[in-house]
Amino acid sequence: MGKQSGMQRWADGQSMVEFALLLPLVILLAMGIFAFALIFNAQITVANAAAAAARAGSVVNYSDYHVSGHENQNIYDAVVTNMSWLGMGRIQSITVYQPTSTGGVSSRNDQLNPANGSLSGGNYTNAYRLTNSSLGVEIVYHEPVWIPIINLITGDHIEIRVRESRRIE
Repeated sequence: MGKQSGMQRWADGQSMVEFALLLPLVILLAMGIFAFALIFNAQITVANAAAAAARAGSVVNYSDYHVSGHENQNIYDAVVTNMSWLGMGRIQSITVYQPTSTGGVSSRNDQLNPANGSLSGGNYTNAYRLTNSSLGVEIVYHEPVWIPIINLITGDHIEIRVRESRRIE
């Protein structure tokens, strides 16, 4: 190998400095894209679980379904089936409700325990679940933000709140 000229060594040094300055920005950008992908995936999964739970709750024949304490079991089972791989411990609440005209959660609602699906409070009993009315499911889920620099901006978690309703058949 021959000697490098002074100009060639200067260009190599400049490239290394540019690389050293830009590498942290590129890594931060890649980490941000990865964090967004995880949050987007969780959003889609929670939305799918809420839709499946609303569907499961809307097809139950409430006139024949009088097993005490198990009215919401189909709804909870649909949530578990669709979300168990995300982590059931991160679900903050599962609410079964009668939607208002604006799509909000009415005062007639049941709070399900995210750990086992048991009824932990509410007043949305079978008497309100009539054919041609609506049933809604709201899931509140906290997706953790694992990437250290990103969680300085977003906090330790992102709250995902999804409401889905279906007409009772």
